[in-house]
Amino acid sequence: MEEYDERQIWRVFHAARNGNQDALQRYLSLGFPVNAADENGETLLHKAAFSGQLDVVNFLLDRGANIDDMDWRLRQTAVIRAARIGHYASLDLLIRRGANLNFEDHQSHTALMKACASGHTSCVQLLIQENVMLNSPDRSGLTALMKAAYIGNLEIVTMLIGAGANMNLADVSGNTALKIAVFGGHVDCVRVLLCNDADLCARDVLVNVMVNWYPEANRSQEQLQRDFQCVKMLCIRGAYVNARDNRGNTLLMCAVTIGFLECVRFLCDRLEINVNVCNISGETPLMIAAKMGRVDIATACLDKGAGVNVVDMSGYTAIMHAAYHDHPSCVEILAARRADVNVVDRLRWTPLMHMAHNGHVHCVENLIQYRALVDKRNVDGNTACDLARQNNHQEVMQVLLNHLDE
Repeated sequence: MEEYDERQIWRVFHAARNGNQDALQRYLSLGFPVNAADENGETLLHKAAFSGQLDVVNFLLDRGANIDDMDWRLRQTAVIRAARIGHYASLDLLIRRGANLNFEDHQSHTALMKACASGHTSCVQLLIQENVMLNSPDRSGLTALMKAAYIGNLEIVTMLIGAGANMNLADVSGNTALKIAVFGGHVDCVRVLLCNDADLCARDVLVNVMVNWYPEANRSQEQLQRDFQCVKMLCIRGAYVNARDNRGNTLLMCAVTIGFLECVRFLCDRLEINVNVCNISGETPLMIAAKMGRVDIATACLDKGAGVNVVDMSGYTAIMHAAYHDHPSCVEILAARRADVNVVDRLRWTPLMHMAHNGHVHCVENLIQYRALVDKRNVDGNTACDLARQNNHQEVMQVLLNHLDE
């Protein structure tokens, strides 16, 4: 195109994009190449198809335009572009004119993948009718079904399954369509995949829920409820409830951490749940509940048989966690469930010392009833009474003095 200046070239491509067939015919008759490309490698056909200029598309093809030309930047054909933007009429025309529907762009995306990822249902249906390859993976191993599951498009997911898409293929990270739908909290997609016997992904499908339940994920209540519906469906289908993430946490631990009582109770009702499993810090679900001061959740764990005197990697038990984080109600319920009330931390502090230091007179009285030793000393030589005196908790100090006098 050396004989044309930049402005002339711009006018030709502008004519293709805006459907000015007369102008195009004039330029082509003067010798402008029908397969000419701009600085991005986009041809006149790309421009016309992308803009839905059907008459121009036909005109260009009739004059020898290469229907399967790829641009230089994204290596996308006109078909891939039409599918990506959901231009049904352009896609239908290109199909009827013999376009290759299984070409891949620079990311190994096909027209079907683009349509699925963008949620263009009618385009997906059209491509399926043309018997395109359903299970081709992109560079990350993602298939069209996985992309539809990612955006939670139930209609496309159902359509692909009905056409025979493989539900159990995994991407390079090991994620299947089911795991991707679970991660997104797409309840209806999870349901249809399970109803069509999608593989439960060995032992780790519930890990995809856990990632969403880390505190930093900041899930809304609506999102948590969608996640919970997925959890219930998966558990009923036999998903492994004791699966762990790379921190050693189970789904129960994650539910405890975000204070999701409804899910904690559901999981504790599962016969196979291990309520005493420890994460890499040695913490159990009960310890996490005690640290947070959640009496209701701690009670659910205790009722399931949680070990009350398990020690974590820091040497703390559940009652010590509750005491250290100043949760007297949790301290009391753990003491009532036979927690060791005289356990000490690295500084030789007992739960009684923590409660006296913070002025919780009622909890101090209960701990004494559960045989807490009043005269124990920490590494600084202080007793619980000394700590109460230092913080001017007169009522606590009096309770402790009275007990010393007995």
